[in-house]
Amino acid sequence: MASTSRSLGFTNSIQRLVWQSQSGPNIPIVVQLYGGGGGGGGNDAGVGGAGGGGGYTQVGFEINNGDVIDIAVGGAGGAGGAGRDAAGGGAGASYVSGGTSYSGGRGGRSGPVGLSGGGGGGGGATVVLLNGHVMGVAGGGGGGGGAGRLSGGQSAPGSSQAGPGQAGQNGQDKSGDGGGGGGGGGNSGNGGTVNPGDVGANAGHFGYSNNGNPSGRSPGGNPPGQAGIGGGPTQPGNAGAARIGFDIPGVFAHDGTSFKPVQRQWVKVNGVWREINEVYVKSGGSWNLVAGSLPAVFTKVSGSFGVSSRPQDPEFIETPPAPPPSGGGGDGNGGYPGPNTDGVNGGPRNELGFVGGFNQNADGSIGNENQA
Repeated sequence: MASTSRSLGFTNSIQRLVWQSQSGPNIPIVVQLYGGGGGGGGNDAGVGGAGGGGGYTQVGFEINNGDVIDIAVGGAGGAGGAGRDAAGGGAGASYVSGGTSYSGGRGGRSGPVGLSGGGGGGGGATVVLLNGHVMGVAGGGGGGGGAGRLSGGQSAPGSSQAGPGQAGQNGQDKSGDGGGGGGGGGNSGNGGTVNPGDVGANAGHFGYSNNGNPSGRSPGGNPPGQAGIGGGPTQPGNAGAARIGFDIPGVFAHDGTSFKPVQRQWVKVNGVWREINEVYVKSGGSWNLVAGSLPAVFTKVSGSFGVSSRPQDPEFIETPPAPPPSGGGGDGNGGYPGPNTDGVNGGPRNELGFVGGFNQNADGSIGNENQA
């Protein structure tokens, strides 16, 4: 039996393998999936929160001739911008088909007044499908919260997830001065909410994975290269990856009717049969491993890949501050100018309770008088 593997990176598309081999039926396959990392939040006087790493899932199944294996490697969450009404980071792309989406959520916008940071985008989940059926998913990382003047944004992960099998949720947009929320990671990470005042926002949460959750910016599992790492403040995350391992019979024996794959191999040494793990043949003066046939060539397929995020829940949307009352109306403690109780317009009351301006007092005189 010979083992071999393939690693796949982000291509912004589905990557497909149609299995055709002479190695026989029920070939075991092991797929390791690593979700895309979330992006960091934008800065204000405070620093944007860091994005979170992607998760890790391992799944095994058997394949036969004609089976179609599709891999959707999750994209990275983008970094949040900075400024007035600054955009949040873009959502990481992933498998999207019909009403199903495993993409991340975008980061929330900073407020339309002042200068603050947008939230980082959530990373896309990495997905494997066999003949159109989802076999395994590694969640994307959450985006970091955007910063405000008085405090920085929260670093991922945020506080919660929705039920599995959903897109990442968009981070909350800020209605006043302050930072935007981080986007949720693909496979049901919730987006971050904003906080009252010119302060930093909350981060998005990572999506579901079966075998390893991220820790801060570090992804779950042991991904190839730098795959799945969350972005630092103002930096995008890294896209995810996949690794596919095959166990292929490398030697065939003829049973009188046809050639059949050999599952275990033995040789006789000094009168004793001993099992061997690999077989080599000498060709052109060098020994070469007999590894069977493996046409494991993945091709890019258009469609069923992109971004379709889950919207922020309406009840969490921050209510904009109320406009000043029409026509004024003093609040008794420095409020808006308006009519006094005697019908004469005057200035606002100061902290001592006096009405500013020339007003008619109760005895008919003109001047300032302590109004009870």
